[in-house]
Amino acid sequence: MKKVLLHLWVSMSLFVIPSTAFRPQSLTVTRRITSTSSTILCAVAENSSDDLKTGYKLGSYMLAATGAFLLSMPDRTGRTLVASKVGGATGYGLAAGLCYILEGAYDNNRLGSDTYKRLNLGLFAFMVLGLFAIPGEAGFLPSAVGAMIMSVLLTVVRLYGVALAWKGWEYGVGAGSLKGLWDEIVNGTKETVKGLRVKNQRKALTYRNMLFLILMGSISSFFDGIFLLRYLKEFGKSLFEVSLKVSAVGRLLMITTMVYSLKDAAERDRLTGTTFIQLNLLVGTWAVFVGLGQAAFPYGFAANRGVEMFAIGLPFLIKAFKSQKEKLEKESSKEENPFER
Repeated sequence: MKKVLLHLWVSMSLFVIPSTAFRPQSLTVTRRITSTSSTILCAVAENSSDDLKTGYKLGSYMLAATGAFLLSMPDRTGRTLVASKVGGATGYGLAAGLCYILEGAYDNNRLGSDTYKRLNLGLFAFMVLGLFAIPGEAGFLPSAVGAMIMSVLLTVVRLYGVALAWKGWEYGVGAGSLKGLWDEIVNGTKETVKGLRVKNQRKALTYRNMLFLILMGSISSFFDGIFLLRYLKEFGKSLFEVSLKVSAVGRLLMITTMVYSLKDAAERDRLTGTTFIQLNLLVGTWAVFVGLGQAAFPYGFAANRGVEMFAIGLPFLIKAFKSQKEKLEKESSKEENPFER
């Protein structure tokens, strides 16, 4: 019990949120929306602090700390649900990575790009659905008091993430009214559906297939949760198991926005961009960690139990490596031939 409370105290010290960390934007913004609904943002700060940038930075720290704590905290299930625990922890790691990417996009006035608007929406979905998954995430702790304290901390982190993702998306959209926001949602949905078609088979087909696979996993987890909720008593289950399914749905929805962004980048031959290298690395690492969690069970370790997730993660990691190599080769070529720039 003392170890659990000490662990929680250390975690709480990482979640102290300064009151000025995330205020409404005090920026004068000029926006021009083209016929393709892309937004060009020119921001001039009225003071020296960039509140949205600070918000993303703090968000990445908070989410990384949360994921690390969830991964290392005591487990009352005795490793019987270790894959769910690892999946939940890596979900926070993915969200921390997205905050880091979005912070860079803000620095370069790129939050109005479809890619970053999509990533903000994925982060938003993960945070909102995660509010209903808190009983499962905190329920791994063996102590009831520890679980209650952890629930409060997770609620703070999730609500902060909801506000941050919404503010980032709203900033990128640049709409000054509810009608403008609604039009953006409608047009964005139409463009997303159209974007499911594969034009570049060689580069984008794998991403499109992975997108459908992960999306089906999200739908499956959703209906599993509904089934468990309807027959809790009959199967001797609790809301702990149901909330784990909700956690999976939110996590997989966030990942679908990441994979869709990679598919779109592959179509445009932009996978050597820093953002897309990072997205490939994040998704690939997530899949490998979940595979390791599936391979671990109470009486040992069997790699064949996680082979499906290893198979999902490997193409993303290989593509991240190849894209980084290609990027370095291009940069080296430019340095050797400066007049070809």
